[in-house]
Amino acid sequence: MAMRQKQLIAAELPLILIALGALVLGACSSRAADDEIKQTTPLIAKTRAEMLDACVRMHSCGVGRLVRVSECVSRYEKLHRRSGQEKLYQSLHGCVNQAAGDCDKVLACFGSTVEGSACEPQKFASKCDGTTMRYCDSADKRVYAIDCAKGGLACSLDSQGQPFCGAGACTTPGKGQCDGIRLLTCRGSGFEIDQCDTYGLECGINSDGLPECTGTGKECKG
Repeated sequence: MAMRQKQLIAAELPLILIALGALVLGACSSRAADDEIKQTTPLIAKTRAEMLDACVRMHSCGVGRLVRVSECVSRYEKLHRRSGQEKLYQSLHGCVNQAAGDCDKVLACFGSTVEGSACEPQKFASKCDGTTMRYCDSADKRVYAIDCAKGGLACSLDSQGQPFCGAGACTTPGKGQCDGIRLLTCRGSGFEIDQCDTYGLECGINSDGLPECTGTGKECKG
């Protein structure tokens, strides 16, 4: 009886080993697939800590010749967020963090390279290439190309002929309108955005009958 059991175990052992091998290979393949998805899926930097990480990396790689990290933070909080570009820069900052310190990849997030394309701001013809704004940075004399569509925006030219990421085309410069909590004002050929909620306000009609970012309390006369 004992001999019979040994024979059965000996016969089944190769099958057991094959099954275990398949499980190990399957687990490895699954981890490899997960790693590949993580590498190819764009990151979105939503938290302040993620934004700070991106600013440190941008500073280290010389993006826009940032003098200090605080300048990057201030630009994001006081300019990009208030002009409706929060999602765009969350995408750009996520791309920077995904580059993990590789300056070639960091600059590629902004459509540039370490060597860059040398340019002179006064002579460079800034423009829109579809949804991408292409311009010469006055600080580091490097050409950048940022796709506004990454933030759900469009590229337009302001009254000075400079490209910006805004809410789409318009035909009546100076005219404003409310779009939910956003105030859209026609500048050049496109709508610039004032994100009223970043000021603790909402978009409404003022006492002159014009749209603007207004308070959220009771209406008052004054």
